[in-house]
Amino acid sequence: MLTDQELISRIREGNSDAVAELYQRYAPMIWRYVIARMQQDTHAGQDVMSETFLAAIRSLKNGSTTENFAAWLTGIAKHKIVDWFRKCEKTSAMVNEQATQEISSESIMVADVLDAMPDEERIILEWKYLDRCTVREIAERLGQTEKSVEAMLYRARNAFRTHYETAFD
Repeated sequence: MLTDQELISRIREGNSDAVAELYQRYAPMIWRYVIARMQQDTHAGQDVMSETFLAAIRSLKNGSTTENFAAWLTGIAKHKIVDWFRKCEKTSAMVNEQATQEISSESIMVADVLDAMPDEERIILEWKYLDRCTVREIAERLGQTEKSVEAMLYRARNAFRTHYETAFD
């Protein structure tokens, strides 16, 4: 399995298989991020997701660099969501109101806790528990050893538990 940086290099060379692999790797994570913020509007979420990946691929082909692709891609998605709300003539007050709405389900609570975590911890937990990646697969994606990924998972689990317990007391 190629690392993100290897895939990015291949994308810059025009390799469409690398684009497909990067999309397959990150689409579930970005979809969860987008749909949770788009009020479960599937059609709007699909539009935002497409715009996110198009912008990312264009930017990579134009030479943009990033150490943490997942965090960078999430940032693009965040901007595309804001753009979508602006296009729909929503005010920034409505966007802020949606962000601070009372949590109505456990899945939204989990998403909020994950969003509050540092990118590295959030991403590794999403890959492990939402995408069901093995420790070996995560290690390959990150270019790390399995032992270091296990340590990262341990710290991320503890951080999640702490955030979850304190966020909703």
